[in-house]
Amino acid sequence: MQAALAGNDATRAAALFSSDAAYEDMTLRAQVLGRLTIERYLGRALSKLPAGAGSSLLHVVGGEMGSGYEWQAVPAYRASVQRGSSAITLDQDGKITRLTTVWDGAMIPDADIKALMPLALD
Repeated sequence: MQAALAGNDATRAAALFSSDAAYEDMTLRAQVLGRLTIERYLGRALSKLPAGAGSSLLHVVGGEMGSGYEWQAVPAYRASVQRGSSAITLDQDGKITRLTTVWDGAMIPDADIKALMPLALD
């Protein structure tokens, strides 16, 4: 997942989700439902999100039904946000049913948060 996000590859990332999956960004208070909608969202947002294009993987924990990982923000956010965490829940086929991410939005200007929020609208 992180490789697809970091590589700005919305199609590859979306292929990892189940058809009825949920993508949540707790910082933006955004929830995107369904694999196709998630793919469109990631296509709009990966170049702008702290966990998007150019981010990197730091730590991974998990088991058969899910995992979590810590990521380093894209270079544009490294002086402020620095890091975030994502949790993943998997179905019996290994597809992502829920990805929940969180990062410290208090570290960037409100205008930046407001610019990111509408990207979740489809």
